Amino acid sequence: MNKLLARIRNKKKFTIFILIFLMFFMVSSIVTYKSFISPFSTNDNVIHSSKPDSEKEKWIRLDGSYVNQTLTYVTPYLTGVGVHLHDVDPGSENTLHFLLKKDNETIYSWDLKEKDLNDGMCILRMDTNPVDMANVDFEFYSDGITNIKFGIVQNDREKFAKINKCTINNVQTNYSIAYDVVSGNCAEIKGLYLLVVLLFVLSIFLFYIFICLETKISTIAFSMIFILGLIYSLVLPQFSVPDEWSHYLTAYSQSSVLLHKKAFDEHGNVILYEDGSIYFVREHSPTRSTYAIEYQELKGQQLVSYKGDTITSGPLKLATFAYVPQTFGMTLARLMHLNSTQVAFMGRVFALFFYAFIISKGIQLAPEFAKRILLVVSLLPMVMQQVCSYNYDSILFGICFFSIGYLLNLIHREEKINKKDFIILALCATVIASIKFIYLPVFGLGLLIPKERFRIKRGKELTVLGILCICAFAFIGVTLFNKRFWDLHPTNPSLPNEYMTYSISYLFTHVKDELVLLSRTVQNYTADYISQMISSPLGWVEISMPATQLMGFGCMLALSCMGTEKDKKYSLIENLWLVVLFAGVALTVLIALQTSYTPTFLDMVYGVQGRYFLPILPLLMIAVRGVFVLKEDSTKIENSLIVGNIFFHITEVCTILFIVIGR
Repeated sequence: MNKLLARIRNKKKFTIFILIFLMFFMVSSIVTYKSFISPFSTNDNVIHSSKPDSEKEKWIRLDGSYVNQTLTYVTPYLTGVGVHLHDVDPGSENTLHFLLKKDNETIYSWDLKEKDLNDGMCILRMDTNPVDMANVDFEFYSDGITNIKFGIVQNDREKFAKINKCTINNVQTNYSIAYDVVSGNCAEIKGLYLLVVLLFVLSIFLFYIFICLETKISTIAFSMIFILGLIYSLVLPQFSVPDEWSHYLTAYSQSSVLLHKKAFDEHGNVILYEDGSIYFVREHSPTRSTYAIEYQELKGQQLVSYKGDTITSGPLKLATFAYVPQTFGMTLARLMHLNSTQVAFMGRVFALFFYAFIISKGIQLAPEFAKRILLVVSLLPMVMQQVCSYNYDSILFGICFFSIGYLLNLIHREEKINKKDFIILALCATVIASIKFIYLPVFGLGLLIPKERFRIKRGKELTVLGILCICAFAFIGVTLFNKRFWDLHPTNPSLPNEYMTYSISYLFTHVKDELVLLSRTVQNYTADYISQMISSPLGWVEISMPATQLMGFGCMLALSCMGTEKDKKYSLIENLWLVVLFAGVALTVLIALQTSYTPTFLDMVYGVQGRYFLPILPLLMIAVRGVFVLKEDSTKIENSLIVGNIFFHITEVCTILFIVIGR
């Protein structure tokens, strides 16, 4: 303690800077809370909307119709219901009647003048205690002649759950009305916001303490990644990350196997038990209601509860080993009998912990110039989004970055390469080969290891050959394991593409056309790939960040590439080799998406996302480092990078909150 106090006194300028930074953040947080968060907290908490975001409702005239809709059970805490109306006459004295019935007995009713309604979703609130939704019907009709229309939807949610259809004048229809289920208000967003603020304060405080104690950058990286990752896990709720539903089902099915529970039904779909999250309730783009629901459920109250038959889908059949952290996290939570949101969050936390741990080890081993690069790349918002979800990127990114750090350590250290080094590299190669072997060229960095580091003649060639053999055996082994696993737990085969894609033979028989197609793709989409790789858009590509965020994190990347006078320089040939590795993997990604996903009627590669280039981004940054040399030492640069990252992550998270809560 005395040592810490003494170092704090020796860092007066730094202490003053942190205090000003912290004070500015707290004042901004208070102003945001009072002017933005608090007003929205009184809005209705919509548990479920029968209309998917992707579908526009159709309209039916209410005049002369008696509408009955059995509400889908999604919560035991019903406090209101919304109905979508159109062409409401603001001057009409006509009366509309709305009733909630349970077991054919009216439990609540509203008699409203048409002039008191409005176009859009009209929320009808109850002034009683919450009602359990079991066997609740919603009925409405008009007393007189009216031009009002009500919305109906014919969606495809029956692939997830049984959807109740409405009746009109006691005649069964094949659609449901567009309605919302309301449970209280969104007051819980206050707690969520305060938790996010506290986590940011914790990150600033820990950074200050670590700097005063002169802690290693790897330890600081672990704490920053883990705390910032928790924040992103809160502001990007479950299933708001691309394809997370499929990854979630895969991890959940493996957890069920570990718990000796039946994992799949007779159709090969994953069985969700009471501790599983129902997709059709949570499938929308996140809103303030999503925040309120998730935060309340994280505290222990199960707000969303579906008692009907659920229909899921088959899990992903690739990368069976890629969900180990998520699976163990879910399994532990299920053994503790936590609710569905807590189970899902625990799986995310385990994935994040693994990523933060493996990255900190890679930064610890890497030379000084690479520590800065790995730190900034591992903290990019797009990376944070992926590693805080059920996507296997938490393992893929972590192992790729660790491998780069470890190989750089072998290049720059004085010790000879031993069996331990070979085993570690072989394990890393095995993991990457079992997930996405397309990124195995990162081990081409090992060709820069001096021959003197090897104990035997031709040691470099034998090491490379050995790793390639292990990768091949690993890929074959994982393929056989997956086949054995899915033979024991069969599922439906995935459906083929509905369109014809480019073939491998096309690449060789139409070389000129292929070069034009690839060059056109790079020319038109490079800016998008860079933006997607760094910070925007997040979620299901619907949370777009302002250009200032891209510029901010871009500056952090540029600063991390700045060299110091002590950094070892690479030769032109070595830098070109790194560029070749990056370009080779990037080209392979484009070709893979062209042959597996791009329809033949398109003249550019379709389906490529910037995050596909993240595992190899450090290679390019290492190649271009040192173009500008700073006179500052590496410690000051690292401290500046961490402060800058905290600041820009605050602005990034605040932007996410403004977008989602404002919906």
